[in-house]
Amino acid sequence: MAAVAAADTATGRLRRLLAWSLLGLLLAVMLYPASAVMLGLIAVNTAFRQADAGVAIYVRGNGVHTDIVVPHIHHFHDWRGEFPQDEGALWQRYIVFSWGDRGFFQETPRWRDLRASVAFVALLGLGKSAMRVDFTNTPILSDGDVTLRLSEAQYRQLVASIRGSFQRATDGRPLPMATPLYARGSSYFEANGSYSLVRTCNDWTRATLTQAGVRMPVWAPFYPAIFYQLGKV
Repeated sequence: MAAVAAADTATGRLRRLLAWSLLGLLLAVMLYPASAVMLGLIAVNTAFRQADAGVAIYVRGNGVHTDIVVPHIHHFHDWRGEFPQDEGALWQRYIVFSWGDRGFFQETPRWRDLRASVAFVALLGLGKSAMRVDFTNTPILSDGDVTLRLSEAQYRQLVASIRGSFQRATDGRPLPMATPLYARGSSYFEANGSYSLVRTCNDWTRATLTQAGVRMPVWAPFYPAIFYQLGKV
């Protein structure tokens, strides 16, 4: 009888644990988007104003993901010493930076190709991150993209924040990664940090611009909050 009672007690505890776990999961699912909206409406660096004669940078998005676009060659910073460039890239006026989950960058050519295993690893912060680098002459891709003018100090801080996102070899150069066949034209590098539900590609953009003094939301796992706050500059 004692053994049966003990088994019943253990079963009851397991059921309660499962019930609380499911409740916690349900609350997290409900609170996550609500928190994203609320914290996206709260701004930091509210005193930011565009510099009258500053460095033009660009923030662009595709509806899901955001990039930061800066001058390729500028007297405040010249990126040619850090990234391999073919003849075509040398003539591109801008360099594009974005941070994200390595598995997504390298194994997902289109959204419909996203595997559950890649999403699971990324959302739980179990994988590694990567930086993607592109060169372009077209910093603005859509009407929703934003141009900002930063002071010299702000631009130098932005450069420092971007550079700090790369893992580096002993010679100080970013550590390159293999480029998948479907992403020819882009270059990938080892990055610092892990992608997760809390630290997304868009929140990297937010944090990087925040460090440069740009008006940004407190948290931005999704891209709308970034452009909402930029719209108030």
